[in-house]
Amino acid sequence: MANAVSITGDGVTVTAGPLLAASITRDPLLVAGALFAQQLPWLIFALFSGVLVDRLDPARLMVLVNLLRAAVIGGLAASVLAGTAHLAALYGALFILGVGSTVSDTAALSLPPLLVGPDDLVRANAGLTGVQLVGGDLVGPPLGAYLFVLAAGLPFAFDAATFVVARGFGLTAPFWVAAVAIGLVAMLAWRLFTPGRLTAEPSASRAGLGPRPAV
Repeated sequence: MANAVSITGDGVTVTAGPLLAASITRDPLLVAGALFAQQLPWLIFALFSGVLVDRLDPARLMVLVNLLRAAVIGGLAASVLAGTAHLAALYGALFILGVGSTVSDTAALSLPPLLVGPDDLVRANAGLTGVQLVGGDLVGPPLGAYLFVLAAGLPFAFDAATFVVARGFGLTAPFWVAAVAIGLVAMLAWRLFTPGRLTAEPSASRAGLGPRPAV
């Protein structure tokens, strides 16, 4: 269940990332780079993530990764809603999100043998794969486009919320402890992802919220 919720959020960001990039720049290569940044970690870290999952408790590892991803994407959402998002921050957040996906998705695939008996393993694996396909490929991407039209930062806030909800399925620790931790790291991520203090460039145009120059 935790993986189903978080992977739906990933599907939302798969669409929202390039849409945000397109609102910041007109360069098609840079727009494509948003999706590339999110998928590149699978090429680099997939094997390392498998080793990590094999050595640690996969359930707790999923919880930790989801909390970190919630903080990062929450910081990005805050910067977008504040009109101070920029392309480098988007790439960085999507890359970190992708790294987390390599760990979380691999950990999710390792859980069925630990939770069900041999007779139910095929059904459990099929159910997990089906949920991932529906959430990540069927529901998430169109929902991301819809939320982006409503507000540019909304799909990223939604994605952060899915990680918090997924955390609720994966750990029995007090919820407010995780919420405070996410809030603190999100504030730090916002400071890192917000260039407004470092540049005089109008933030609205960088976030795609201001008028575009005539073609």
